[in-house]
Amino acid sequence: MFGIIYSKKGTKMDKPLVFISHITQEKEVAIAFKELIEQSFLGMLEVFVSSDEDSIQMGQKWLNQISDGLKKCSIEIVLCSPKSITRPWINFEAGAGWVRDIPVIPLCHSGIEPSKLPMPLNLLQAAKANEISSLKLIFPVLASAINAKVPNVDFSKFIEIV
Repeated sequence: MFGIIYSKKGTKMDKPLVFISHITQEKEVAIAFKELIEQSFLGMLEVFVSSDEDSIQMGQKWLNQISDGLKKCSIEIVLCSPKSITRPWINFEAGAGWVRDIPVIPLCHSGIEPSKLPMPLNLLQAAKANEISSLKLIFPVLASAINAKVPNVDFSKFIEIV
């Protein structure tokens, strides 16, 4: 059955969750990366983006949904721009992944370079959203969450957005 993951023993498991941390003004980039992940992995990964109505539906307590996402995620991607890295929420959400010892991947865009990230984000291996070679380094981490091979991904449409 599509969308359900089974362990090697045949028991049903929840799909691994990827949490994309972002500021509201960068919603378009977050949703585009979510769509890229979902299409590339054929829906085998669940992706949480707080600005997307599929992640937080009307009537839900948004802070509870974000908190649950941070508790359950297997991987966290932090969208880093000159504007976002000054926002407390970005550091708060990145810290949640840090203390859980899961992969926390800063994804730099809008002119910020990985070498210019502030502490403690600069202690993490970061990728650049506008470089295919850099984006390709994220997908093995995602594939490992579902014990899959790395898909062949066309990053060109995503790069146009960032």
